[in-house]
Formats: sequence, C-alpha cells, structure tokens
Amino acid sequence: MPLDEARAAAASARERRAALLADVASGGLPVPRIDDDPRAPEVKTVVIAEAVPGVGKVQARRVLEALGVPASALWGDLSSGQRRALLDALTAAGAPPTGAP
Repeated sequence: MPLDEARAAAASARERRAALLADVASGGLPVPRIDDDPRAPEVKTVVIAEAVPGVGKVQARRVLEALGVPASALWGDLSSGQRRALLDALTAAGAPPTGAP
C-alpha cells in the first residue's frame, strides 16, 4: 500500500472512531445500542467506556477491571457476553437508560 493510501486509510479510521465517541458522549448513540454500531469493533473498550456520559476515566477502568476486560482490548475482541455485561455495567455506572434494546 502506498504511503498516501495508508495515510488516507488511517485518517478515515480516526474520523470513524471520533464520530462514534462523539455520538456516545452526546447521547446520540445510547449505551445499549453501542454494540449495534459498525464503528465500535475497531475502538478500544476503555475509550468507549470513558465517552459514556457520567462515567469518567477512573470509573471506566474500574468497570473494565471488575469484568476482567483488559483496557487495551478492542470492542470487537470481546465476546458477546462480555459486551453485554459491559453495556449493562456502563448503563448502571452513569449512562441514562435510553434506547432500550
């Protein structure tokens, strides 16, 4: 892959991740619907957790630790059970329970 194409691909990936995080932070993407978003698999779980309204950096890491999920894991690397448990924990930790699945 030529350097220009690699740069364009990386920029596109950064834009997708930033858009997902902005949607989560604004409440435009409710916590229960994160798993349905096609942009989520390429984002680290800790970054998604930190973007949830009402959940800060410390609380996000505590939730991940309690569930045995490494902070470095990508959303797409988690099992469906881990994702469901994380979504439930994030909802309980501070996210408004909107957009029930």
